Amino acid sequence: MRQGATFILIAIGLALLVGPANAGKKVTLLDTLGQRYSKIKDLEADFTQEARLGDVKRKRTFYGRVFLKPGMSRWEYTAPDRQVVVTRGDIFILYDVEARDAVEGHLEPEAVFVKGPFVDLPRQVKHLFKVQETQVPPTLLLTPKRKDASLKSVEVRIDPVTYLIRSIETIDVLGNHNKIVFSKIKVNTGM
Repeated sequence: MRQGATFILIAIGLALLVGPANAGKKVTLLDTLGQRYSKIKDLEADFTQEARLGDVKRKRTFYGRVFLKPGMSRWEYTAPDRQVVVTRGDIFILYDVEARDAVEGHLEPEAVFVKGPFVDLPRQVKHLFKVQETQVPPTLLLTPKRKDASLKSVEVRIDPVTYLIRSIETIDVLGNHNKIVFSKIKVNTGM
């Protein structure tokens, strides 16, 4: 009986994943991620960010909370330093709470994952990156197409059950590593 129930659950899961509209068409991990994010109007989560410069073994760890809406984001760093980064479109503002100082700058086109959920996320990713996928664990391996991009690679790990992004790890052209891991993710809270 237990094997029969497991088989039924697997069959239902596959039917939901593939769906009748995609019958006969290979559904990519990026397409599934895009379908999931197209239904998200807002998202909030805790995050842990680990940054390491080049080959240096020591890393800095930051903690905070992120709030995303299509085309906008707010990253509230709580430790070790209090900072707020707000993005809207291709503009970002970094505000150092303790120093009471703000800096404005431009995001590169490849910063699609920090701008907030999109309906057309797969199209944007395919336009900006060469995409490789692994199914176990569900991961997108991205290489920027632009020759002068500051990023060398991006690895996006996806939760196999919720199809929400669990972590984003980047390596820039200088060899600096940056990994953001998300937890306590809530979607469509009406913020």
